[in-house]
Amino acid sequence: METFIERSTKYGFANARVKALKSFLLTRREIEEMLLLDMQGVIGILERGAYKAELHKFSLSFKGEELIEKAVEENFRNVIAKLLKLSTFPEMQLLCKKFMHELLYEKFTYSEKNILKRRKLKTAKKNEESLAEHIEEDKRIARELVKLKDDELRKILIEEIKLRELIIIIRAKRKEISILNQKFQFFSDSDVQKPEDELVKRFKMKYLTEAWEESLEKNSVVPLEIAAERHIAKLATKRLHMRVLSLSAIAGYLYLKAEEIRNIRKITRGKQFNIPQEQLKAMLVVS
Repeated sequence: METFIERSTKYGFANARVKALKSFLLTRREIEEMLLLDMQGVIGILERGAYKAELHKFSLSFKGEELIEKAVEENFRNVIAKLLKLSTFPEMQLLCKKFMHELLYEKFTYSEKNILKRRKLKTAKKNEESLAEHIEEDKRIARELVKLKDDELRKILIEEIKLRELIIIIRAKRKEISILNQKFQFFSDSDVQKPEDELVKRFKMKYLTEAWEESLEKNSVVPLEIAAERHIAKLATKRLHMRVLSLSAIAGYLYLKAEEIRNIRKITRGKQFNIPQEQLKAMLVVS
């Protein structure tokens, strides 16, 4: 076990930086205010906080939703770069890689331009290739994450990986995409062939069962994704918030930052596609 002095040397600067970065996170009030505003109003709120420099950088080349997407992605890259400058140890690099991988893949998955591009290229094969590539990278990162020595963080990461794998399997089943022989971290090939309800029941979580039932009614995995996001955000906030001089404290901030970016994306894309405010609000995850 690491001594206090060793942990101070290893995590001290990064933890101090994370504490400062937390003060720039959007508040619940600001996020809810963005629901009521048009795209320019959303940009105005983001300009008052951590995204000002990035918004100004791209404002001549992009407008509206594209400007916001460029700014939040650049902002997150800058945050990761700052943390890696302060702490170059392998665990930190792996943790940052996990969040970058997730947020960049989400951008690819939900970007309107890429959706249109995939439609033109006959989506079935492209969706299958994209999903397969994402699964492979996910598995590579997951295999390393579950080896982390920080017990609390490792438990949350394992829970998150299990939920993500479940959603990937359910999405593939509904799109009739074959994912046999993918060698998931927590699901065997025989598991993949089981009915959805059996896989969901394995978790023994009421919130997940309710979300799965809603996903059947709506013929969409979105309720499952939102339920999983909320569950992991709640775990991360509860278990990692008070940890100091540890990788957990840094991970706790990154979970909050990723949650913030997902909320911004949901709001901007919801406005772009005229999703009603109440429906959009129900999709947000605010700790």
